[in-house]
Amino acid sequence: MRLAQPRALVFDFDGTLAHGELDFGLMRRKVLAEAHALGFEAAGDNGFSSLPVLELVEHVRDGLEEKKGELFQKRAQQAILEMEHEAATRAQLFPFTRNCLGIARDKGIKIA
Repeated sequence: MRLAQPRALVFDFDGTLAHGELDFGLMRRKVLAEAHALGFEAAGDNGFSSLPVLELVEHVRDGLEEKKGELFQKRAQQAILEMEHEAATRAQLFPFTRNCLGIARDKGIKIA
């Protein structure tokens, strides 16, 4: 059985196409600073400290009054995006990346 050629490829940039350094500890501290600025206080840990950052944002948002939760989510997402953008500007493509993407382009495969 022969597999059909894909019409598109979707990549996660960091770790797939490039090597970058993203400080998740700093990201977590920035998110928590936004939470504390809006009055969020965690009652005990309850696994809170081990949550991945995006789940942490959801947890905090759900623990705040609706308008504060929306404001927190907006601020937290902005802090995360700024850190990701800054890390992406310092990232280095893996040696195979350009060649791989070129082959896909030459075969008419869309890339995202």
